[in-house]
Amino acid sequence: MKRSSVSLMIRVIDAEHLQVGERVWWGEYYASDLVDDIPDMDTTRFDMHVRQFIVRFESGWRASIIWGNASYSDNHDYSMVFGNSVHPFVETPETVELAIFHKDHEKFQGGDVMGYMDEDDVNFTLDQMAMAHTTDSLIIRGHIALFLRARPLPDNYS
Repeated sequence: MKRSSVSLMIRVIDAEHLQVGERVWWGEYYASDLVDDIPDMDTTRFDMHVRQFIVRFESGWRASIIWGNASYSDNHDYSMVFGNSVHPFVETPETVELAIFHKDHEKFQGGDVMGYMDEDDVNFTLDQMAMAHTTDSLIIRGHIALFLRARPLPDNYS
């Protein structure tokens, strides 16, 4: 069954809502744009665009969804230094990069980011994160995030 082209995208609705296919997630949106001429070069500009949306869960887990220069997304080949870029920046990508963080850790969890995630991959991962507990462990394999439930210690454990 073929999906409509409207659902095959990820787009920011406003500063607190991200549409992923037909689903909407609540979070925080950040946009950064830097366009500047490079000194001593007449035709080259430094052009950097980064879009990030953070979805937070009550358990402390959070997802960082990024599509920007050199990210593992539709914008990977968007040139940061260019004369005439052949790859325009995509504001509503079909694929994004996703990293998972936990409130108790400053860096991403699972050992790697998940790149070129389409809407199904993103929604599946966010659904898994919504069910994860604070004490769960995380393993990332390709586009799959596995949350491993930690068994509680017995009351008499010393």
